[in-house]
Amino acid sequence: MTSMNGAVARATAVPSFNRGQLPESVYVYQEVADHIAARITHGELPVHTRLPRREVLAAEYGVSVPTLKLALKMLQGWGLVKTLPSKGTYVERRSRLMDDERQAPR
Repeated sequence: MTSMNGAVARATAVPSFNRGQLPESVYVYQEVADHIAARITHGELPVHTRLPRREVLAAEYGVSVPTLKLALKMLQGWGLVKTLPSKGTYVERRSRLMDDERQAPR
């Protein structure tokens, strides 16, 4: 598909984030985590990519930093991202770990 100025329009596999699309019983941080997970799964955020700073990502999603931290914690639990102190949060893998793949806490 080409736009009016001749540039090729990029089709995205993951629709943009619209808060409140899921049932009211779903917390906002779950919506954010699910959306970021979809972006990772579809390759929009490739493995080893550093995610934007928490403040930037929170602003992008229109949520508070504490809400974003909860979403990142969910993503870590799923094995999709890893946070390195003073370095940032990086995409670790493209698919969620299944329960039997997770390591027991040490």
